[in-house]
Amino acid sequence: MEALRNRWIRLPFLFGLGLIVAALAGRWASPRWVDYCTRVKDTGVRCEPIDIWTMTGYITIGLGIVVMIIGPIVASLIHLFAHGYNWETSRVETLVSNLPIAAGIAYFVLGFVIAAAA
Repeated sequence: MEALRNRWIRLPFLFGLGLIVAALAGRWASPRWVDYCTRVKDTGVRCEPIDIWTMTGYITIGLGIVVMIIGPIVASLIHLFAHGYNWETSRVETLVSNLPIAAGIAYFVLGFVIAAAA
């Protein structure tokens, strides 16, 4: 676990873990989609099924949006609790503070690629 203290090891590890979670969620949600969509839509017409890889792509797109919005907030709070407030903070954003946004964009683009390729 000492290796996970380095952000350049932790970021690819967590990114890959997110892809694994998205793939598992896609595998779980795909067979349940038709029943859920038909109940929510309530028009009497059954919804079309979505294959596992397309559903994984859709979930990865959603994960990208969530990471882009929530990621910087969580990263800032973790940094605040771990290191305290730095009273002499510059107004310049560093690369490290933008890593969650970059990871979210990567999830977003990768989700479109997965959904389009399926």
